[in-house]
Amino acid sequence: MQTFTDFIDAIENGRFIEAHEILEHSWKALKQNGQTDEAHLQKGLINAATALGLIVQKGRLEAGKKLWERYREKYPPLIRKYNGEHAGDYRYIAELLEIEWDIHS
Repeated sequence: MQTFTDFIDAIENGRFIEAHEILEHSWKALKQNGQTDEAHLQKGLINAATALGLIVQKGRLEAGKKLWERYREKYPPLIRKYNGEHAGDYRYIAELLEIEWDIHS
């Protein structure tokens, strides 16, 4: 899926705010189409990218940490349980976000 490819590219290149914007369009479309499970997963990835963006791009360490903590509490278990069409993509992206968090936090 091109959206995931673009999201991954933005994350890998430290463009976390842009990554948020890339996935936000897909998230809104999923919500409008009633695909709430997948929309929920994308909301989590958006939150994780935003947390990284707050720290790396905006210098807002505490705000980024709080948002990351909320992401970590809620979304990784849902991503692991998800078995839909893009399950592998979600798992890969979640792992990538964890690596980026370890690098930047």
